Amino acid sequence: MTRPTSYTESATADEEFEDETVVVQPPRTRSFKESVSLWVYRYNLSTALYMLEPWERALFNIVVISILAYTVYGLYYSALHPLFERIATSYM
Repeated sequence: MTRPTSYTESATADEEFEDETVVVQPPRTRSFKESVSLWVYRYNLSTALYMLEPWERALFNIVVISILAYTVYGLYYSALHPLFERIATSYM
């Protein structure tokens, strides 16, 4: 007998599949290196960096990192730094 091709075409309990063994393996955990590699791959695909030459990709990444660094710096000094100063001076 052949394997059912859809859920509607199911086999009965007494029918057996000949020479076919279905082995379901548990999902494999990724190592740190594989996880980072997958993240970089997704980043390159979602930003279309795979089409750029290496020097263009490096320039783009420098710009993105600079924007993120300035954003974090600005958020710290506009929102968190005054809060930390207020907390620190309240204990003096």
